[in-house]
Amino acid sequence: ATGTGTGTGGGNALNSYLTLVDGKIQGNWNPVGAPGTPETVVLVRFRVFRSGQVRDLELETSSGDASLDTSALRAVRQSLPLPPFPNFLTEQFLDLRYRFVLVRGERG
Repeated sequence: ATGTGTGTGGGNALNSYLTLVDGKIQGNWNPVGAPGTPETVVLVRFRVFRSGQVRDLELETSSGDASLDTSALRAVRQSLPLPPFPNFLTEQFLDLRYRFVLVRGERG
């Protein structure tokens, strides 16, 4: 199971911050879902402010499995607040999309 965050802007400051966010969210993701396709994706989006507070968390793309979608949203909620922005990151907020990917091993 993997997740990735992407935001607006660029550079090392943003990449460093996204790595922190990714680690925190991944630590809280316990994917729950019915067996399905080998790779199942959930996409959530949210706005994070300099303080690490998050607003407007919502499901952008459903996996088609309500349990898996709920587990992705829960992982973000359990990670709040996110780390505050480092001083060298000058944006007032970031609009992030976070992609959760559940990869199931093949059986047979």
